[in-house]
Amino acid sequence: MSDRNAPVGMGTGYEQRPTPDLTGFDLVHGRTTALVTCPFCFRYYRVSVWSFEGSGKRCACGAMLYRRFTLRDRSTEGSFLLTASEVTIVGERKR
Repeated sequence: MSDRNAPVGMGTGYEQRPTPDLTGFDLVHGRTTALVTCPFCFRYYRVSVWSFEGSGKRCACGAMLYRRFTLRDRSTEGSFLLTASEVTIVGERKR
């Protein structure tokens, strides 16, 4: 069985890191949202908490963020490294 066909997180082709805690909770249109940071590229995303708990969130760097851990294919390593000035909050609501 190759790494490509292995279940997510089971092959040597995946790197796993803990997902940082959710921060910046907000109530938008009756739904609770929060900020989550990708531990690989450090982008911030505003996510619906109920959706994030269930299916996770795909980052632009290819990582899949789940509540307790984040997985990324090792073949994308280093492809999306950002400097501090390039870090953005994706999906941030306009005020």
